[in-house]
Amino acid sequence: MGEALVGMKRERSLSGKAAVRIGIGMHSGEVMAGNVGSSKKLQRAAIGDIVNPASRIEGLNKDYGSFLLVSGTTWEPFGEGRRGLDFEGLPGVPVRGKAWAVDIYRLA
Repeated sequence: MGEALVGMKRERSLSGKAAVRIGIGMHSGEVMAGNVGSSKKLQRAAIGDIVNPASRIEGLNKDYGSFLLVSGTTWEPFGEGRRGLDFEGLPGVPVRGKAWAVDIYRLA
């Protein structure tokens, strides 16, 4: 996604269009996912205590000027399998709606 975004930014810049900026937030845990609604309006949804922190973490990209932020629960299980990706730890970031701080890792 990062590589595609670089290409899109270049194309938009050459054509005089405004830059595009995205941020990705990842958090791991159990959710219930499925169809919600009625036959007139059916939507796919994920419900659980993990959904809101993931959204809040995504929003923190604006504060940190980053492209990808992952929570400690997402980052830690991968150990050395991060394929040379360089992450910077931002421990103890307060996430709105949570009583405790969440460890966050930013893709450098």
